[in-house]
Amino acid sequence: MSTNALIYIVEPSDSLNDVPETTYKVYKHWDGYPSGVQSMIEDALKIAWTLPRFEADEFAASFVAANKTASGDVRLVNPDDKVWFDFVYVIRHIEGSDKLNVTVGHSTGYDELDRIKFEMHWTGDHTRVAEAYADEEDAA
Repeated sequence: MSTNALIYIVEPSDSLNDVPETTYKVYKHWDGYPSGVQSMIEDALKIAWTLPRFEADEFAASFVAANKTASGDVRLVNPDDKVWFDFVYVIRHIEGSDKLNVTVGHSTGYDELDRIKFEMHWTGDHTRVAEAYADEEDAA
């Protein structure tokens, strides 16, 4: 069984409170648990601009290029596309930082309008994303 992930990659900001104007959406069909996505982020950083330079579209392309292993595995999706996911991630860069900020959440089912609901429960830098899985396992 696969662990699906929806990854939002947003434009850089000065603060986590800024609402991004541009967001790129990547769908990962398997290995979408936090330690898997942490590894994928690190692989993408090997071919993306060196931080602190960050452009969301370039990083989204790097994420797909670094992690695509088979058809349907990982792809860019239209912001309006409806896809199922187990985990959801928001990746952003804070101006001047040498790390990416990642917020991790998980699906909680569907709402009355047949939209996927999710809950965000962990925020930290990209080198610590695997901790989100450990935190979730501890809560279970």
